Amino acid sequence: SPSATSVRRFAVASLSVAKAHAYEHLDQAIEIGEQLCLYSDETNKLGSKMQLFGAGVEKESGGQEVYLLGLAQVPDKSAQTAFSVLKDRFDGLSRGVGDTLPRVISDWDSLSDTQRKQALTFHVFYCQLHTIANYTNIELEAIAEYDRLRTGLTVLKEVTRLFGDRSAGLHGCIKDRIFAHRESLKKFIHERGSGRPELIKIGEMLDLQIVGEHLQILGLLDQLVTGPLWRLAENVTHVMETGATVSLLLSWVRECRESPVTMFSGNCSVPSLHSIAPGSEEFLEKLLSVNPSEASLEAVALVMESSLGYFEYLFEDFIPKYSYSSTRYSVLGDG
Repeated sequence: SPSATSVRRFAVASLSVAKAHAYEHLDQAIEIGEQLCLYSDETNKLGSKMQLFGAGVEKESGGQEVYLLGLAQVPDKSAQTAFSVLKDRFDGLSRGVGDTLPRVISDWDSLSDTQRKQALTFHVFYCQLHTIANYTNIELEAIAEYDRLRTGLTVLKEVTRLFGDRSAGLHGCIKDRIFAHRESLKKFIHERGSGRPELIKIGEMLDLQIVGEHLQILGLLDQLVTGPLWRLAENVTHVMETGATVSLLLSWVRECRESPVTMFSGNCSVPSLHSIAPGSEEFLEKLLSVNPSEASLEAVALVMESSLGYFEYLFEDFIPKYSYSSTRYSVLGDG
C-alpha cells in the first residue's frame, strides 16, 4: 500500500489535474458564449463552516455540465463572505474570466449599450431546498400571528413542540399526520396519559377547535405547495425551467388569498407536479373531509398574503416581464 506521503502527493496531483480540466472547459464555454451559472452552498461540519463553489455550463443538447471551483472554510455564512471567497477563487484563474475582464474594461468605450448591460449582469438564484425550508417559517409565523390575534397564544406551536424532540421545527413532517390521527391520539392520551402532564396538555389542546383548523391548513400547504416545490427541486434540469412553474404558483396563491375556500378544494398549485406519495392518500382525504370554518378562511387569507410576498421576493426575476420570464424552457411534464 502507498505511504501517507505518496497519498498526499496523489491528492495534490489529482486536484491540480481536476482544476486544470475545469478551467479549460470553462474557458472554452466563455469563449463560445455558452450560458454560465455560478453555484454556492454552505454547511457546518464538526464545528467548521464550509462554502462550496461551482459553475454550471448549459449544453445545447440539454442539461448542464457542473464543475467544482473549490471548497473553502469560512468564518461565517454571510453573503459578503461568499462573494469575497468567490472573488479569491476567480482571481486565481489563469485564463477565462481572469483574462476576459481586463479586456472588457480596456474596450469598454467601444462596447454597445447592450454589450455593457450583459457584461454587468450577475444573476443570483436561490437554492430550491432553502426556498422550501424557509417557507416553513413563513407559514408558521403567519399562523402564529393569527393565533395571537384570536387567542393571545401560539397554541399550534405548543402542540407540535410537545409531539417532537426538536421544538416546533418538527411540525413540518407530522402536521398532516397529527390532523389525520387526532381522534386516535386523543383516545390514546385518555387511556394512557394519567400522571403524564405533557400528554394531558396535548390532549386538552387537541380538543381546541383552533388547533384542528390550523393543522388542517398546514397539512394542505404541505400537500399542495411544499410537495410540488420538492418535486421541482428534485426533477428540474435547469433553473430556467422554474419560470412557468412560478407563474402557476403565484397565480394559485393570489387566488387563495382572494378566495381562501379555493385551497380546500384540494387543487394543487402546480398540477403537473402534483403527486400523492404512497400511503399519503388517507391523509389528504381526511384533510379535505372537514369543511373550513370562517376562522380557517381568515387564517388562510393571512397565510397566503405572507406566502405571496415571500414567493414574489424569491422569484422576482421569473415573474412575467422580468429577466427570465421569456425563457425558452418549458415547465416539467407529468411524472
